Amino acid sequence: MSVAGKPLIVIGEYGEGRVVWSGMNLITHALYLGESEAELHLLHNIINWLLKGKEGESLQRPVVERDTPDHIIFSLEAAPSDDTWLYWREAYYPNWHAYLYDEAGEREIPIYRGGPGFMLMPIETSSDEVAVTLRWEPSFIESASIVASILGVIFLIGIAIDGLFLDGQGLTWVKIAFTMRLPKPFLDAEMHQGVQEKPQHMAHLSPGVKQDVAESGKPTIDPIVLENELDDDEEALLKSWLDDKNNEDDPWVSKMLDPDQRK
Repeated sequence: MSVAGKPLIVIGEYGEGRVVWSGMNLITHALYLGESEAELHLLHNIINWLLKGKEGESLQRPVVERDTPDHIIFSLEAAPSDDTWLYWREAYYPNWHAYLYDEAGEREIPIYRGGPGFMLMPIETSSDEVAVTLRWEPSFIESASIVASILGVIFLIGIAIDGLFLDGQGLTWVKIAFTMRLPKPFLDAEMHQGVQEKPQHMAHLSPGVKQDVAESGKPTIDPIVLENELDDDEEALLKSWLDDKNNEDDPWVSKMLDPDQRK
């Protein structure tokens, strides 16, 4: 069938199958603004020609459950002696994955493009009733984008808190926290007992580090690993750190501020 020399409906045979191509949505057009008797008669003839010599089985309409856009459950009857095809008129996209549930358990089934870019799923099963779940599974790029968005929101919240409550000194407090906490293992001399290293291996350490050899002949690291002098900025930062009630008992900062313990 053609209009002005351009094909509108084309039929043909391919191998053992038959194909009908339509350049229009014949079903919708036949029902648009009331039923068109002539178009319904044409549709009836097309379907009869497609099914000529074929025996089909009437199945109940699938039950569709969709609580969220990314998760759909189909409960349907299947034909154990033949393939059943589930056609879902929603745009195909690679992130959609289909899973079949029957007496044999769960397994993933392929999704093909059917019709104008919709989803077509083959159901091969020995069960009379099955369930098919369609799930949208984010790709790596989508997951990474979500994580980046969350980190960005946290960063913006941190900037807002820094400006409102810390007078823009939030980064300074973070630096203090890292500076004060990271060297703490050196305070525990027992942690370094029994560490066997040759003195030349410690030659790269700063002048504030002492190298003592215990009676056992094993080198130990002096727990006070400090520079002799603090400049005014460093001392002010350490004092402001201790002014916070949560940090007033910090032994490491107290030791750095005590000249007698830094000698």
